[in-house]
Amino acid sequence: DVPDTLSHLLAFVLVLLGAHPLGLFFPKYFRLPLITGYLVAGILSGPFLANLLNEDVVGILGSYVNAFALSFISFQAGQEIYLPELRPQIKSIVALLATYYCTAMALGTTVFMLAAGVSFYSGLVHRCQLGIELMFASISVLVSPSTVMGLKVELNSVGPFTHVALGTCMTAEFVVLVSFSVSRVVASIYCAKLAREHRLHHGHRAHEPRARSAARTRDDPHLPAAERPA
Repeated sequence: DVPDTLSHLLAFVLVLLGAHPLGLFFPKYFRLPLITGYLVAGILSGPFLANLLNEDVVGILGSYVNAFALSFISFQAGQEIYLPELRPQIKSIVALLATYYCTAMALGTTVFMLAAGVSFYSGLVHRCQLGIELMFASISVLVSPSTVMGLKVELNSVGPFTHVALGTCMTAEFVVLVSFSVSRVVASIYCAKLAREHRLHHGHRAHEPRARSAARTRDDPHLPAAERPA
């Protein structure tokens, strides 16, 4: 519907215009980055508070806004990565990424294992639960490139620490993709095996009443021989 789409676009533009001065308010009075104000503006205008951007607006424009934002963030991050500057920091990037990945995976898997009793996968076998927990833990390794790039651009930061942070953030994206893919394969193997056994078990249980009914009919002395099952 064209009028509804135009009204949704107008609401989105008005929220964008209002988010900019609100974003400037936080660095001036609270010494917080601009992105904090933008996050607060999004929370206030979202469907759970002011409802300026209701669920229909989020559903219609969300995918397009995410696609454009990811494109600009990826382009800006790729523009900032300069291999001659990163080469002296490769050892630091690898060490930081390995420490962060192992810590996040260990803590994430432990937390989800402890919470398995109240989760949707509480009734599954342990191997299937482990695959699901590894997927959740892999997602927890993610680092937001938008936050890193926003702070870098706002502060105009340069130097070894900036190169290490940016290199770790961008490399973590690749590591998370590989880790999540492996965890998904593990979960698919054991959970698919469990689902197959579950279907066989229920099929056998559904067949038992029919077999008992046929046996009773066959042994019924009052039933004519022509109507008895073979």
